[in-house]
Amino acid sequence: MDADWSIYREFLYPDAKAYRTILDRRVLESLNAHGDNAVVPHKLDHRVYLMAEGQARPFIDQILTLGFQLEGHEDNGDGVTVDFFRTDLLQNIDELTNELEDLAETFGGTYDGWGTEVITA
Repeated sequence: MDADWSIYREFLYPDAKAYRTILDRRVLESLNAHGDNAVVPHKLDHRVYLMAEGQARPFIDQILTLGFQLEGHEDNGDGVTVDFFRTDLLQNIDELTNELEDLAETFGGTYDGWGTEVITA
């Protein structure tokens, strides 16, 4: 018996990166179910939450050097939302989301995830 659930929490439960991979798989499966052509590059929209405007400018500068384009950013008083995009292959999504998650954390933020449209052609 494991009364404090330590085996579950420390061994079975996925860490943040593994959980992100699970969420990415769900999106990929949904795209596939809707007839998406996964071998075509997709415009991938991303969102990051930062605590303050002072963190947003350096973060934006960094993503621009990585080839992303800024969709917009908004300071809503509780923090800053940064929306950006780049065209990428879906087969590279795990590496990409891990990189963006690490980058967001470097600037004290949180990577919220990605989205795209179904491409059938």
